[in-house]
Amino acid sequence: EYMGARSYLPLAPDPRSLLLSPDFALANWNSSNAPKTLRFHFWNITNSDQILLNQAVPALRSFGPFLFEVSHRNANLTWTSNRTLLTYVHHTQYTYVPGPDLSTPLTTLNLGFLSAIQHLQTTPEHRPAFLEWARTAHQGLFAQLTPRQLLWGFPNPCGVWLNRHVHGAKEPTEFVPTGTHLQASTQPTTIHTGVGDLDTIDTLVEWGGRSSHSCWGSGEANAITGLREGMSFPPLAVQASRPFSIYHPPLKRALPF
Repeated sequence: EYMGARSYLPLAPDPRSLLLSPDFALANWNSSNAPKTLRFHFWNITNSDQILLNQAVPALRSFGPFLFEVSHRNANLTWTSNRTLLTYVHHTQYTYVPGPDLSTPLTTLNLGFLSAIQHLQTTPEHRPAFLEWARTAHQGLFAQLTPRQLLWGFPNPCGVWLNRHVHGAKEPTEFVPTGTHLQASTQPTTIHTGVGDLDTIDTLVEWGGRSSHSCWGSGEANAITGLREGMSFPPLAVQASRPFSIYHPPLKRALPF
């Protein structure tokens, strides 16, 4: 669940100065004070033994909520000489609000095991060795994981085995999730400041140093354009009289609205 107002770019007394002045941008735009929270719930499977014996359907118990306060910060702000473009890196921090214990073990599906079984359908010669390892390592359909592991991520043992014995990859550095903060950063992003054309305020020019992708079938679909995903809806760029688009990084696509 996501709660809270979306971020808006601040409007200066003179709209032409929007994102133009470094002092103005640093004071009003590089961080967000709008209240935002993320709320997570997890499902604990309470009858995994009966499921494995084909004696029952899954019985689920909700565990949570786990509440995180979300804050945003833009860093490394750099303008072009004519102030028409701004490049920055966007940081998002999630701070846990004290509540349920993040270290409580939960029984959940072992997605690493299921992914390994699916992958080994294409390399059946590795299947006997994997199943023998999984038996001795107590890896199977279910796994005991904590909310901290599910939220922070961790190297799944089944994936580690697969990478080492099938793909020849090195052992990953052991990662033990601790603390109560999550940090995420975007690739360097370049946007229009609206100088010279107010209708272009906060629209993308580049994402991660690229102005286009090559994964879609047309140049229009591959173009990195539109408003930054969910980060702002500047009134001057979003008008009811014409369509606009929002760039969605996971899809590598600008979505029309």
